[in-house]
Amino acid sequence: MKNNNIIFSLILLTFSIFYLAVIIFQNRSLYLKKFNFEATKRQYDQSQWQQSQNISPIKELDAWALRKGYTGWNNYVDENKMKQDTEKVKDDIMNSIRKKGVSDATLYTYVGYEYVNGKDPTLLNPEHPPLGKYLIGLSIRIFNNENIILLVFGFITLVTVFTIVLLSSQSYLASSFSVFLTATHSLFVDQLIHGPQLELFQLTFFLLLILMLMLFENKRKARFLILSAFFLGCLLSVKTFATHFVLFAMWLFILTFFSKRFKLKKWLLLHVGGVLFFISSYAVFFIKGGNFRQWLGVQKYIVVFYKQAGINMIEFLGNYLRLIFTGSWKFWSDNTPISHYSEWSFTWSIIFILTIFIIIKIVRQKDKNDVSFLEWMLVSFITIYNLYLFIIPMFPRYLLLLFVPMIILISIHFNAKINYEKSKK
Repeated sequence: MKNNNIIFSLILLTFSIFYLAVIIFQNRSLYLKKFNFEATKRQYDQSQWQQSQNISPIKELDAWALRKGYTGWNNYVDENKMKQDTEKVKDDIMNSIRKKGVSDATLYTYVGYEYVNGKDPTLLNPEHPPLGKYLIGLSIRIFNNENIILLVFGFITLVTVFTIVLLSSQSYLASSFSVFLTATHSLFVDQLIHGPQLELFQLTFFLLLILMLMLFENKRKARFLILSAFFLGCLLSVKTFATHFVLFAMWLFILTFFSKRFKLKKWLLLHVGGVLFFISSYAVFFIKGGNFRQWLGVQKYIVVFYKQAGINMIEFLGNYLRLIFTGSWKFWSDNTPISHYSEWSFTWSIIFILTIFIIIKIVRQKDKNDVSFLEWMLVSFITIYNLYLFIIPMFPRYLLLLFVPMIILISIHFNAKINYEKSKK
């Protein structure tokens, strides 16, 4: 039986590698093209982001643009004397946005290149922390291509998923199964083939944080707690700090109640270290003469920037559930149109429902000592992240950080169930 498990594990791993190899080959032009700084800069200079750079966060945005969610476009509207709320004006602005607007991937590529060449990250697209964009710039510096870093982090993600499940379950089959489900998930594949986004970096650092916390709990070595703080800092340095600090702080705080092994003292040490590593991601800002008070002002600006979007949050409550079960979701642009994610699969619903049943079973379990530290980490995070997704407007890629932890939880749970059934025979 053990030999059979190894064979099945090898089959799953081979299929996962083959599947991704085919995907990468089909999209090989993404990884073979050379970065063109002039063309990317030209796109950026003509885009909505260039319009928004010199806007003070205390200035009131154009009322129409604000209602439509086009933060940063008021200068463009003023320059073109489009102040009357008429259908023609709306059409003209929409056409201009379509022509001049650039994707997040193009934005991150341009600013990432500027960052690694010494640009102050608080002066160019400060709306997200700089680490993810530094990684994209590093990819350009090393490979002259912004997309290869995605393959590197995709590989690290799969290895980390395998290692986490293996350490918890001692089963190569369960580990291979988790890799298979992750590698073939459309949200994971999308991160590899649709230009550099920030969610894959976020996922990788989150999984490395989980792995380091597991190792710290098992070995009680201080270096693993330090590494945990480092990866928490990396995690906080990828996407908007204010919201994600609260999210991950609440996750680890809830963990102190679920798991008696994770004490509040560790929670405090971890977050102090994480915040220090986060601040260090702005090293160029401080080297160029910035001080801590100015840095706090940048963080305040980010909060104000997103607050100015003027999105009616109530209208989007539970929007992510619609996406999980139907593949469609409300987008927060003009008239909140219904968008459909073409790569949606019914397996999303299956994974989600299975996870809910597993969480209910774990929480209701009488002997809480039978629940592993990893299970408590996953249950705590999946619970709090569901609440977070419930209240925010979203893109499908935000679900990546939900589905991979759910896949890990399903893998270790069913492995434990199979082993239990075997022990009864």
